[in-house]
Amino acid sequence: MGTSAHAGRGYTSLDISELQLLIDGDWVSGQGDQLTSVNPSRHGEKIASGAAAVFDDLNRAALAARASQRDWNQLPMHERGAVLARAATGLEDHAEALGLELSREEGKTLAEAKAEVLRAAQVLRYFATEGDRPAGEHFSSPRLGERILVTRKPLGVVGIITPFNFPIAIPAWKIAPALIYGNTVVWKPASTVPLLAMRFAQALETAGLPAGVLNLIVGPGVLGTSLVQHPEVDALSFTGSSEVGRSLAAQAAV
Repeated sequence: MGTSAHAGRGYTSLDISELQLLIDGDWVSGQGDQLTSVNPSRHGEKIASGAAAVFDDLNRAALAARASQRDWNQLPMHERGAVLARAATGLEDHAEALGLELSREEGKTLAEAKAEVLRAAQVLRYFATEGDRPAGEHFSSPRLGERILVTRKPLGVVGIITPFNFPIAIPAWKIAPALIYGNTVVWKPASTVPLLAMRFAQALETAGLPAGVLNLIVGPGVLGTSLVQHPEVDALSFTGSSEVGRSLAAQAAV
């Protein structure tokens, strides 16, 4: 597994940022066409720019997620939760800077943007304490002298596709529960908000998330279909338009 050259990098720079992918713990450039994120209220202002991902990038991300899943799942849930808790603290500590970047990239007011960053931190902190909650349920059995115990186990590699309108809160809602239960993630955010996706991934990376557990792929919508169809992906979580959702659901059923 790779070691990121950007581990520990802060979140306060407001200069144009190089768009990069996170694959197996390394921040790397994509192999596709140039992708640029612009300020929706100031169309000449570039927020982030770089090469988009292609299928080869997605394939490497999925293979990295598969390779890291067993070790991640074998960590005690409290250790996985500690990573989420540290990431939550990182978001809180940099809420002002991240809120400003979110406002510039997505278009929310600064107050709404900062509130969304803090909401993402709340979600991470909630799931960080999952190890302190009941871990299973008992049910009566139709057979004499038996009881049924139901516990949760990871699915494996989870593909996550998120929209532009809540670029850090919705990813938190999806990624935090996936990680705490021992899954690994390949995440494709909306291509209009790549900087905030990078910031969220950086928060988890800085908090000690092992290489390959979260992989970030930024690129065109066709990558979503490729993610659904990839043989290493065991489950998919999607938020977006009904039309795209129906299309992805049909692809997943094939």
